[in-house]
Amino acid sequence: MMFRHLLTACLIVPIFAVMAFATENPIQSIRYAPAQVTVLSGITAKPIISEELVDQLSISYLWRVNGEEVDFEDGPFLSGEYFSRGDAISIEVSVYSFEGEEYPPLAPEPVYVANAPPQIVQPSSAELTADRYRGRVYVEDADGDNLSYEVVEGPEGFEIDGKNGRFVWKPKEEQGIYPVKILVSDPYGGSVENFFELSVSKVQE
Repeated sequence: MMFRHLLTACLIVPIFAVMAFATENPIQSIRYAPAQVTVLSGITAKPIISEELVDQLSISYLWRVNGEEVDFEDGPFLSGEYFSRGDAISIEVSVYSFEGEEYPPLAPEPVYVANAPPQIVQPSSAELTADRYRGRVYVEDADGDNLSYEVVEGPEGFEIDGKNGRFVWKPKEEQGIYPVKILVSDPYGGSVENFFELSVSKVQE
């Protein structure tokens, strides 16, 4: 009688399905591009897979910024709008075969967002008013940094405001074309050079 009760108890134990992962992941490695990630470049994850397996697999991507999952971005590219300089970006890549095999996800070491250098957004402009050229250099910084402006090359008497890029120059009597080079820098080592020319055909009295 006791044996019959024990047998009944064994028969009603529920059976759980176990999903086994395939042991050999078809992804050989994961590379990030570009080598230096900024808010301007965004970031791309590039799984390295054997060519004969590429068409047999489905890949999903899970991005994280400073450990927080990025919603609604499950592709290989993450735009710079989701992170800032100094942030840690990581990705978890999962692979599935069309036959139903699931492989353990891969999560390479995170990368850190570098400084984005200043960018020229439009050509410098200048107007001759009275006896002086007045104009400005049009540069923006994607990280929101304060910029500094420095004259590297220019005609005698050319001056620029080091904080806002506005310049003024009173030309001499000589006619000609005068090249100007301005170095624009951010506090983190990023810089860009702006080249333009000022033409003097006749100096107004």
